[in-house]
Amino acid sequence: MKARKTAAVLGLVFTGLLLMYAGIAKSANPSSFLFVLEEYQLNWPLGYIHLVAAILPVVEIVLGLLILGNLVFRRRYYRLLTLGAGVGLLTVFLVVMVWALAHRDIFGCGCFGGLYGHLSVWDVLRDALFILLALAGFLDLPANAA
Repeated sequence: MKARKTAAVLGLVFTGLLLMYAGIAKSANPSSFLFVLEEYQLNWPLGYIHLVAAILPVVEIVLGLLILGNLVFRRRYYRLLTLGAGVGLLTVFLVVMVWALAHRDIFGCGCFGGLYGHLSVWDVLRDALFILLALAGFLDLPANAA
């Protein structure tokens, strides 16, 4: 039982800090992040890509803080909502990366804002590992409480 609780806490801390770091890194270098988003060629109007480039880092930072809030607010619904949103966001990133890897030669994943070489299978495996670590946060769900 203690191992489950430890794994859950580590999953929460890891996921919260990961999302905060990713958001801060993207905010620190918005032009590089925008370049990577444009490389994905999602067939969106350019205005949407600029909007995503502006909003996504803020969403990641706020969601990371909310996930870390699980260490204070031990409520089942709060954990399901915040960590579920984090896992969902990481899953969307993974799906887009797999699609891009199969269809395009993308320069970097854009995960942490900078340009770090071409998108590769290692980026996909790393993000899959991030999702598994995030799922560990569900191992010790708090009891239903008022």
